[in-house]
Amino acid sequence: MKKFLITFLFTFLIFTNLSSNNANKGIEQGNWNATYYGNKYKTVRHTANGDIFDMHTMTCAAPKKFKFGTKLHITNISNNKSVVVKVTDRGGFGNNTIDLTYGAFGKIANHKSGRIKIKVKVLS
Repeated sequence: MKKFLITFLFTFLIFTNLSSNNANKGIEQGNWNATYYGNKYKTVRHTANGDIFDMHTMTCAAPKKFKFGTKLHITNISNNKSVVVKVTDRGGFGNNTIDLTYGAFGKIANHKSGRIKIKVKVLS
């Protein structure tokens, strides 16, 4: 009976963890705001997941709702340009805000914009 209970709990935990990892996959998360960060960090800095920060990579800082390594399809609502970024850092301070790296933001908007309206779709 003890082995059965342990096996059941183990299987249950694995199943719930796998299903929660893909819960938001392919689902558009609605309208968000995007800002950028990076040009003020002149020294070596690490992101929250431990990677060395590079302001030219296609990465972002996002709320805990998105796990590290999650790939997000970000679309600028005003010009329909998009970029795929990977969540490597925590941030996005404020309601529904994602901080893109300087490089990722530049692919979809002019840096002078500062803040733009975006659509977010979880890819993986």
